[in-house]
Amino acid sequence: MARFRLMWGLFAFAATFVAFLVLLIMQHQPSARPTAQETSIESLVAAEVAARYAVPREVPTVTRLTDVAALAKTNPSFYAGLLDGDWLVRYPRLLIVYRREEGRIVKIER
Repeated sequence: MARFRLMWGLFAFAATFVAFLVLLIMQHQPSARPTAQETSIESLVAAEVAARYAVPREVPTVTRLTDVAALAKTNPSFYAGLLDGDWLVRYPRLLIVYRREEGRIVKIER
């Protein structure tokens, strides 16, 4: 009986130790998901655009323009007049460029 208790105690200790290691490893892995702040800024930009223009009910893809000069080389007619920091709000059939600092829509393409 004492041997059974010893084996059971070792098993419980080993299981607890393995669970602790798994939790420790999972805590230190970097997350690929955006932070809550990034998500909320994108949602806020999408809401600001929706308040100024009748947009579809789909969820848009929101990105911030960081290198307009390089993008202008690929499509000069679209990126002309845009600035670094402008927001690109993309729906399946609609593309909106929004300048948040001024609170206005800069360009719309269907």
